Amino acid sequence: MSSRGADPIDASEISVRCCIAGGGPAGMMLGFLLARAGISVLVLEKHADFLRDFRGDTIHPSTLEVMHELGLLQEFLRRQAFKRFGRSPASVAPAGALVHRRCRPCHVPIGGVGINLAVQDAVAAANILAPRFLQGAVSEQDLEAVQRHREFPTRAT
Repeated sequence: MSSRGADPIDASEISVRCCIAGGGPAGMMLGFLLARAGISVLVLEKHADFLRDFRGDTIHPSTLEVMHELGLLQEFLRRQAFKRFGRSPASVAPAGALVHRRCRPCHVPIGGVGINLAVQDAVAAANILAPRFLQGAVSEQDLEAVQRHREFPTRAT
């Protein structure tokens, strides 16, 4: 029994095509997309909960659109953890964005880009990697393609 109360997994029994380190917004979205494409995935997360600021306090309308296209938006909105963020002179999040209920406007990162880039990265990575996994192998060049895709948006923000 581990200190968190759950039995540890016997690593000798796990066999997956893809193992993702980190269960934040990008890791969970990538895991979801790859699994939906028929690839066996394991997402590893060292924390027992997701109650940290870096887990996505602000969600932009473009990310909500992606969630809608994936069929996840209605269930996400039902959970009522987020509130609509209107435009105000002190606002740093875009109009129409959702902000976590525990977050005060002064704590919203500039533009609230974190979770939005994470979701966009996950979608791009899944689009690049899923076909390669299904064909049998992911190469270093495939991983470099994912990295190249991420560089501009990461530097621009």
